[in-house]
Amino acid sequence: MQTTLRAAVAALGLAAAAAHAATGAGGPNEMRITNAQRRPITIGKFINGQSITHPSAAITLRPGQTGSLSFRNGEAGFVAQADANGHFQTTASRLEYEADADGRMKYPDVSYIDGRNAAISLTDGAKLHKGDKKTIAAGAPPDIVSRDSGGTVTITGWYDGSTPQMRKGGAYMQSRLGMSGAYLHPNDDRLPPDQNPMSATQSRVIMATFGPT
Repeated sequence: MQTTLRAAVAALGLAAAAAHAATGAGGPNEMRITNAQRRPITIGKFINGQSITHPSAAITLRPGQTGSLSFRNGEAGFVAQADANGHFQTTASRLEYEADADGRMKYPDVSYIDGRNAAISLTDGAKLHKGDKKTIAAGAPPDIVSRDSGGTVTITGWYDGSTPQMRKGGAYMQSRLGMSGAYLHPNDDRLPPDQNPMSATQSRVIMATFGPT
């Protein structure tokens, strides 16, 4: 009887571990990230002022799996999804984060300024909802779309608007996503409140999903 009970408890523990990946870094604030795609993905955390292609921490998530990346008070940076070969491209979607030095306020947002290789949505479990869960790649013009070896699509972002493809990519995302959910241009935080992608929360936990483009 006790042996059977221990086996059942162990099985439950294994199931819980399988559903939730290990935390990738230390700190009192947490980003819980769920893979809403059909293939495993690797999510990396990048601290401002450090490398934007080699993460300070990373987790790999199976389809449907949730994992955590932590960040410290006073820290700012972003998390992004690697390509099918495990490389982090500068054209990836970004879940940006920042915490005040005292940890009271956190400032998460979604950015597709550099490009969009995943649909990111975020919430604090209360009133904060940013990003999107839309799949928009199928209707994108061919000249603003690229694919990695696994077939994941990246849509060209506005970045600085210096090329026709950047302008076209930014305009396409704006037409499909609107303005208030995510940054599409560097100065979108100057927009009126109903179009502004900035956000703030006192929650120590930010929940996000990374879905197909």
